[in-house]
Amino acid sequence: MGLIFAAWKAYHNFNDSFARYLNYIKARYGTYNFIYSLTHNDGIPDLYEGTEDSDEDGTPDYLDEDSDDDGIPDATDGTDGPDGDGIPNYLDLDSDDDGIPDATELTVDLDGDGIPSYLDLDSDGDGSPDVAENSAGTDPTDPSSYPIWRVDKRNVSGVEDGRSWSTAFTTLQTGIDAASAAGGSDVWVSRKESMTKRERTIRVHWS
Repeated sequence: MGLIFAAWKAYHNFNDSFARYLNYIKARYGTYNFIYSLTHNDGIPDLYEGTEDSDEDGTPDYLDEDSDDDGIPDATDGTDGPDGDGIPNYLDLDSDDDGIPDATELTVDLDGDGIPSYLDLDSDGDGSPDVAENSAGTDPTDPSSYPIWRVDKRNVSGVEDGRSWSTAFTTLQTGIDAASAAGGSDVWVSRKESMTKRERTIRVHWS
């Protein structure tokens, strides 16, 4: 009864009759659905979820324990939308917009920072955002695996993607630009470049 009572408190003046409010709910949604909503306590008002079946599993959202079928219960997802895409977490297939589905990341906290991976922009805590690792093809769940862009002006292969020494960028600025565009990563410069030792490895992050 707690969820129904809380909803009444939130949306109705205390001078209203609680009994009349319950009768309204039962008349609109039927006695069965009203009773079911007392046990389907996902913390999201049924009026908010509505009758749409977002994951097309045959169960309307207001009765579905996992409305987007991402493996994370609606009660855990909630209605926040930290990635700013206008989609609440309980319907968002990528709640932190890092390019990795929530169904893959789930609620584990790999780096122990108190943020579950499906909401963590750097799941393994290696300093490289998940979106950068996803773009570079490195493992966002492994702190020893992170994007590295290589620079070597001696590259004459005709291919410059920065992903290996044989296809390294030929200018430092190109490497920095690639790291910034990816969301932050390391830029390694060939030992033969005319740079100081301190400059040979440059970590680029955005804020």
